[in-house]
Amino acid sequence: MSAHDGSGPAGATLREGRDSGDEGFWLDDHAFIVFGRQVETSAVRSGTVMLLLDPRQSSAVEKKHVTPLLSEQQWLKRYCELKGNLLLYAPHSDAAFEGAFMLEDFVFKLFPPSRALAMGLIPRLPAEDTEGEHTRDSTVLVGTSRHDGVYGKFLKPLVMMLDTQRAAAAWKLQMDSCSASKMQQKIKELEALLERERAAVAREREATAVITKQQELALMESEGSKRTLLLEIERLEQRNQRLQASGEVTEKAAAEFVDQKAHEISFLQNELAAQLAGSKRLEEEVVHLREVLSSSQQKAQMLAAENSQLNCKVSDFLKDLEDARDNPSRFALLMSRLRAANQKVAIENKRIREENISLTQNFHQLDEKFRQKARIMRQIAERGDVFDLLRKWLICSEHKVRFYEQGYKWSPQQEEDALEKIEELQRAIRVAEAAARSSYISHRAFLLGEQLKACTLNASQGDIYAFLKETLDRFGWLFGEVEPYLPKGADDQVVPFWRDAGDLLAPIPLREQLYPFGGLEGGPQLSLVPDVCVLRSVEKLVPAGEYLKLKNIHALLQLDFSELKETVDKLMECRTQLRDLRTQCALNQASADWRVFETHPRVLLKEELSDEENVDK
Repeated sequence: MSAHDGSGPAGATLREGRDSGDEGFWLDDHAFIVFGRQVETSAVRSGTVMLLLDPRQSSAVEKKHVTPLLSEQQWLKRYCELKGNLLLYAPHSDAAFEGAFMLEDFVFKLFPPSRALAMGLIPRLPAEDTEGEHTRDSTVLVGTSRHDGVYGKFLKPLVMMLDTQRAAAAWKLQMDSCSASKMQQKIKELEALLERERAAVAREREATAVITKQQELALMESEGSKRTLLLEIERLEQRNQRLQASGEVTEKAAAEFVDQKAHEISFLQNELAAQLAGSKRLEEEVVHLREVLSSSQQKAQMLAAENSQLNCKVSDFLKDLEDARDNPSRFALLMSRLRAANQKVAIENKRIREENISLTQNFHQLDEKFRQKARIMRQIAERGDVFDLLRKWLICSEHKVRFYEQGYKWSPQQEEDALEKIEELQRAIRVAEAAARSSYISHRAFLLGEQLKACTLNASQGDIYAFLKETLDRFGWLFGEVEPYLPKGADDQVVPFWRDAGDLLAPIPLREQLYPFGGLEGGPQLSLVPDVCVLRSVEKLVPAGEYLKLKNIHALLQLDFSELKETVDKLMECRTQLRDLRTQCALNQASADWRVFETHPRVLLKEELSDEENVDK
């Protein structure tokens, strides 16, 4: 299909012939001219080539040269531009376009001039006196439509001669890609590629979001581990300080205890020497008392004799008393004896009063001591440090359980507030632990003082000791020292160590009780259950329902992935089949060319002879 400028007489004649034709198809040649000169639409390729045109395609074709033996087509040198799927040509680059070829569904092939002439693709070669020169490296580019002959319509081929094979190959490469169907196919391929790229970008974005979330979770875990390590370091520093202070106090107490024991030992040695001297003295006294006993026995015998005599005298006195009733002088004698006995009774009464006064003073002293002990017991009972520690411990545990159970559905602000509350309670637990530990040490010191008094002064331990012992047992559940452990059987009876060990010859095991706060000097963590610490930083837990939902989503994603993998495998198989089909098409084209070569052996022989002559020259 071609169009040329309709401004001249030839253009008017062509339009009249086209309008009066049987087809009745109108074509606006001005539209092609305007499209060819548009600045916005750039040419894919342009240049001056030799075109084989007829008088309808160009008014420059000389009709006087047409003979019955030759075709009316003529080689003309024309300036060509390739825009879209149109090949526009003009006499030169500044002239108006006189025609155009629509390259839709065209098939282009390259032939040597001699072969194209032999195959009848061109009527003649360009003459030497034409505008172009025919050289040995010239190549003929022939383009034919796939729809040639369809519906009884025969389309004119595009025949172009170029000076070099490289230029011809470049023109062929550009023309092969000028078809609208190929452009649409390429656009579809680009759209499919774009969709794949978008899907890949979306998947990559989702994967990036998942990786980012995982990194955020890992960062949160690392921050929690960091906080845990900082708390552990702080706890170790506090324990180190307590151990240093406890070591200094223990060292001083041990030195004082050694000095006290040295004084006690020297005192006991002196007492022992005094007791030995007293024992010797007592032995001497025993000997003396034995002698006194013998003499006392003799005196007892003598007193018995005197008693008999006194009995006789009493009987005589009674007789005298009976006689005194009648004799006043004897009555006066009896009264004087009674006065003497009364004086003795008065002296004894005075002594008893003095003893009563001393007993009253001792009672008041005991009352004051009792009140002092009552004050101490009240002070001990009112110390609620350990109960304050337990209360804060329970509150912190309940907050952590609440965070574990409900933290997954909170907002970031609620989560931050809950974490701040838990950290505040953990700090309060440390302060309460220090206060309770101080109270426990005070109780232990007081109890140790009572025990030392009982050991050194042989004083009896009163009721306050039992009360303090009970309080220390309660404190001991938190801050107790290492104590021996007595195993018990099923009936809650103490079992001997050899039965608990299971072997008669086995050594007695060293049993200890474990306490939440690790003894008097503190422990590594606050824990009643293994692998659980109230002071550890918290993390959100996912409920079982949410976990099952995520598990189901993961299973569905695995199914989708398997389906996508099967689809990709099928696409790879289709791609392999398409590559095989292209290879088969190339082989078929090569075989067709070979058949052409076999049908025209003379042309090939002439080409070989001309090549040999050129080589000899």
